[in-house]
Amino acid sequence: MPKDTFLHLTTEKKESFVHACAMQFAMYNYEKASLSKVVTDLKMAKGSIYQYFENKKDIYEYLIEVCRQKRKPYIQQVFDNMPELLKDVLKLYLIQELKFAINEPISFKLLQNIYDEKFSKDIGNKGTHFILKNMDFIRGMIERDMMKGIIFPEIEIHLLSYMVANIQIRFIEYVFMKYNLDYNYIYTTTKLKKHIKMSEVDIIAEQFANFVYKGIKN
Repeated sequence: MPKDTFLHLTTEKKESFVHACAMQFAMYNYEKASLSKVVTDLKMAKGSIYQYFENKKDIYEYLIEVCRQKRKPYIQQVFDNMPELLKDVLKLYLIQELKFAINEPISFKLLQNIYDEKFSKDIGNKGTHFILKNMDFIRGMIERDMMKGIIFPEIEIHLLSYMVANIQIRFIEYVFMKYNLDYNYIYTTTKLKKHIKMSEVDIIAEQFANFVYKGIKN
């Protein structure tokens, strides 16, 4: 967590520091993200970064929480408007996740990168931990639909939860591929919304959800 020195910075300086660090962890994995680049970009004294945080891991954990707070209102929409069927929950979730990616691309990419962090000596198997949390939520929806007789009772719930969780993760990648976007472009433009047609995305999200659902529907 941040030291008092960081907390006493002006809002502008804190935001500049968070943005520069988030860019590194969004563009690269944990091991390759360079704090030296942050120091250079912000023209800080070498070593002064550790007056703000204990170490690289401390900065990373702080950034994850910052990004999760930015994501929270988007995902809260899913809980506030919870549909009855899993396929409709999945569709709404995919759309809200995409809106988060469009409006907060750096935060989204940083969180997305976590899923590939599985064998780090410093931060451990964080990717597996994150996907298990997603699976817990999905499992509850599957069990609900299964009890209603909507989903095949023979389906292995843990496996299906894992498959659906991974579809959620890859959905945004597919949309970006469809519109020929890459994150280097996103980091330097404010025009992303003009390139993605939400009406088309709504159809794609429904197709994704139906693809999953038709395969498991009783």
